[in-house]
Amino acid sequence: GHVRLTDFGLCKEGLNAKSTTSTFCGTPEYLAPEVLRKEPYDFAVDWWCLGSVLYEMLYGLPPFYSRETSEMYNNILHKPLRLKPSASLAAQDILVKNEFFNSPSTAAAAEEQAASSRQHLDFQEVRKQTFFISVDWRLLDQRRIEPPFKPKVMSPLSTEYIDSEFTREPPPNPGRVLRVSRQVVKVSASVQEADHDFMGFSYVPPTLDDLTAAMQVNQMDSQLKTPKVRSNEPCCAAVRSSNLPKNEDGSLKMKAFYSYLPSGKYRDEMLKYSDLSVLFGKLKYNAFFNRFAEDRLLRGAHDGDSRLRFSQARLKIVWGPDTKEDELNAYRIMVLLMLVRYSLMRHDSCEDLPAPAYVITDIHGQFSDLLEWLYRIGGPEHCDTNLATWWTGGRSSWRRCVFLYYKLRYPSRVFILRGNHEDFELHETYGFYAEIEERFHENAVNAGHRRLAHGLWRMFIHVFDYLPVACVLEQRILCLHGGLSPALSACRTCQRQCERCPLGTVCQRHKAQLAPGALTSYLNWKVRRPVQVGSSGFVSSSRETQRSLSLLNHSAYDFVLSDLLWSDPMHHGMPYMSPNDANWTSLRGWHFNSERQIAYTFGFDAIEKTMQQFNLACLIRGHETKPAGYEWHYLKRCVTRAPNYTGGNAATVALVTERCNGIRKRNLRIDLVMFPT
Repeated sequence: GHVRLTDFGLCKEGLNAKSTTSTFCGTPEYLAPEVLRKEPYDFAVDWWCLGSVLYEMLYGLPPFYSRETSEMYNNILHKPLRLKPSASLAAQDILVKNEFFNSPSTAAAAEEQAASSRQHLDFQEVRKQTFFISVDWRLLDQRRIEPPFKPKVMSPLSTEYIDSEFTREPPPNPGRVLRVSRQVVKVSASVQEADHDFMGFSYVPPTLDDLTAAMQVNQMDSQLKTPKVRSNEPCCAAVRSSNLPKNEDGSLKMKAFYSYLPSGKYRDEMLKYSDLSVLFGKLKYNAFFNRFAEDRLLRGAHDGDSRLRFSQARLKIVWGPDTKEDELNAYRIMVLLMLVRYSLMRHDSCEDLPAPAYVITDIHGQFSDLLEWLYRIGGPEHCDTNLATWWTGGRSSWRRCVFLYYKLRYPSRVFILRGNHEDFELHETYGFYAEIEERFHENAVNAGHRRLAHGLWRMFIHVFDYLPVACVLEQRILCLHGGLSPALSACRTCQRQCERCPLGTVCQRHKAQLAPGALTSYLNWKVRRPVQVGSSGFVSSSRETQRSLSLLNHSAYDFVLSDLLWSDPMHHGMPYMSPNDANWTSLRGWHFNSERQIAYTFGFDAIEKTMQQFNLACLIRGHETKPAGYEWHYLKRCVTRAPNYTGGNAATVALVTERCNGIRKRNLRIDLVMFPT
């Protein structure tokens, strides 16, 4: 029943009684005038904060409160303190006689005098006030006074006395604790997002040196090392085999991530280019943005039938100063990859996302399309809507590092999912590997820079190994790159009842729904990162398909990742079918994906069983080019969206929003925002 007043905000350390500071930080309602005037201040401001808290406890609101922050600041600086008669005279004396507050209507000299009086205020003076005359401070300090109220707390985790307004609030991807030796490093997503807007705070996220030291220690932790045994996941069988060195399981042979980082004098060079805001500006604004197109758009002089054209001017990679607009230092990419990989470790393979959210799929290196989409819908820095996107490789993909910056800058609102092109063999085939080698070697000054450039592509692979593969919006809409897996449509009721049901059998008898979050938990169990898309152990023929679908031990099925990245819904042979076309119901079961020579095609019953079992409403996927930009399947239970991949098809972005019917009933709405070719 004893109450202790604490503050879990920011604080200054290492100050003595005579020290002053000028950092502008604190809760707006409790800021002292000295802080607002950006003058040097000392411990006197803590008495102002205490007075504000006492005032709020007496009257219900802070003394100078206003919904408008600017107006509240003006009240603190210029309005006098008003005491209402609802509080006792003894309570009012605490605020007045101890001069917690200064009357802002006085002259500047009087303000300085009042601030000085707060500076010399002592706790001994406060507790001598009439309000505390009945308190024995010695017994109170020893906790020997019987509290008037004793909460009945069952355990340290009890929340009975916390308002339901807070206990019902879902956690926005809280930062997970990463144990490093005997220390605990925790990076809060909220601090990461606020860091850019509140420069100069006494606490900042770990520096580059901090993260480097932490991750070097983590190299000794076997759970964070790149495992030698990878999940047996495929590349496309139609693509030629890679000449790069591989492990026995077909994964790329690589060193540990930090083996590719610079050391010695090159490390000192890298630290000079650790400001990622420069990287963001050069990627999004300086070199690629066609300002003429924007000017024409703002003047209304553009052709309404034509797309906005965003420049794809070449950005020169250098290893020295990048003072020119069309130059970018390679060390900035290294710093970004290191920090993003560290951030991705705190995420899962499948994550729950709240609505509203934009869903962008399959950006195959079309950086100009990405800029146009961000320009039209607004990037994360301009709107509060969540953003989920598929990475998917291809030539010119390195410029999409702007998305990696967004992930680092807004970790709780930007989610990058893995596509089927995050595979080293496809990188070699479709040009991403060659582009990285060419662009970063091009202006290498010496052998040390060439060695770092050679390892930079492998740093990308390390980052891709940690990308999530799926997300679930409001626990109702599944978003992924390819399609479903037989492991998702397998009936859980049959498994619980020990019925010997083959994996590929779509049960129609049982209609039980699993608990919320079951899909997320299952995918996090089956797809454990870091994971590579290897070159062995995948379904690559009709015979292997039949063998996999006949498995009775469903937990032995290991190809879930390849299914999520490569599977496709069945088609009836026509270029387009209405979502309500009865022909959809004739497409049933699981079959080998002969067009891609990998994974499966799935039918109406498979998607219905998955939707019913996990209580889903729709599946949003990419992986296919659609002339109209999108296509609905299976009674609008599945939608395929595509970017302007071929240059002749339209592109769409899905906007998922909430629609409230009454007080308690909520529906999700999917709107497809189309961009013309």
